[in-house]
Amino acid sequence: MALLPLLGADAASVAELATALAGRCSVPILVVSGDGDRSLELPGVEAVGLGLGGPVIDDRFGSTFGAIPTPEAADRIADLAAARATRILGTAAKLLVTDLDGTLWSGTLAEDGKAGIALDTSFAATLKALAADGLLLAVASRNDRRDVERVFADNPDWPLTLQGFAEVEASWAEKDALVATVLGELGLSAEHLVFVDDDPVNCAKVATRFPDADVRLIAGDREAFARTLHDDPLLRQGGTASGDRVEQYRRREAVERLRSETADVSDFLRRLRSALTVEPLKPSLLPRAAELASRVNQFALNGWRPNGAELAHRASPLDFMVRLDDAFGAHGLVGLVLASVEGRTARMEAFFLSCRALGRGAEAAMLQALGRLAHEAGCTEISGTIEHLPRNEPARAYFSQYLDEANGSSWTIRLDAKMAAIEGTTLRWARTMI
Repeated sequence: MALLPLLGADAASVAELATALAGRCSVPILVVSGDGDRSLELPGVEAVGLGLGGPVIDDRFGSTFGAIPTPEAADRIADLAAARATRILGTAAKLLVTDLDGTLWSGTLAEDGKAGIALDTSFAATLKALAADGLLLAVASRNDRRDVERVFADNPDWPLTLQGFAEVEASWAEKDALVATVLGELGLSAEHLVFVDDDPVNCAKVATRFPDADVRLIAGDREAFARTLHDDPLLRQGGTASGDRVEQYRRREAVERLRSETADVSDFLRRLRSALTVEPLKPSLLPRAAELASRVNQFALNGWRPNGAELAHRASPLDFMVRLDDAFGAHGLVGLVLASVEGRTARMEAFFLSCRALGRGAEAAMLQALGRLAHEAGCTEISGTIEHLPRNEPARAYFSQYLDEANGSSWTIRLDAKMAAIEGTTLRWARTMI
């Protein structure tokens, strides 16, 4: 990642320098200015402002060293760079799990009753803002679930509703067990977790069981804690609103229930009625394509994570994305394939498939789509390699059926051979690809 701090530059200079760097740089670029020039719309470039509301340049060094940031501005730049890096690496926070007693509200529900608790309005407002920015919310509380449901039902004017949480675990199990259930239900790993609780013992238990989690003890000045949480760039998603993501996870839960109810894979796919629409990689899809490339870990062929600038420079007729629809609704753009023509071979360079689409016939359908495009381009085979990455076991397992015996990491599919069947899955083509 390239960091371009332009604290003392005007908007025109920021745009000029960012454009010049984007033309020469093949890595993501983070432009940081005093107020943030949101008008910058360059592939692979993210422009942000410090948002400090005070001086950002240390005047003591202006005549000697130029625009040196103040200590507060330097800290903020480091935080913004770290947040951007986590998104590129696919380790950004995706889920905040909060306690209830002493955290979301004062008092203890089981002991004080509904009349003895009071909502922490500053913390609740912060959670609502983070959810609006794309962070998923969940509850892990040692309470009777029916009591929790009644509290929210009796307070419809609260900024948070129970339906706004992607998962609610309320029982008398240990707190780390409740968090484990939340992660399991949502299919997320602990590296994407932020956990907030007022009890240091609970925080210690969760931190011990999930060392990759971001565990935060809420204590002391509650309003200051809420402000810190609100302003933390590591928690800012800048993407799909949490409400939309909650619906996505609920649709995924419905799919998994159907999977558990069906006798075999063929019956599951027939009842799921998946339909994939193939669309060419065009400018309007680049932000989502770059997001998939940076976030997908389980179904990725290799460690290459193309950014928006790299994707914008591609001109291969074999590059495409896919939208997924099924019996439970629309899941949006879930897959990206990047391939190029090399003689009579279609060389697959990248294959990214969102975890919410795994095991639904999308893998085979995307290969079928590439096969058709490759055939139209005069190719007789598709080939590629797959690397052993820490979390891409699903991709390695799927492509194992095509691996060359002589080389365990390379695979080839002859276009005159039969690919994996896609029973129950419909493949559609956007008009621009026909």
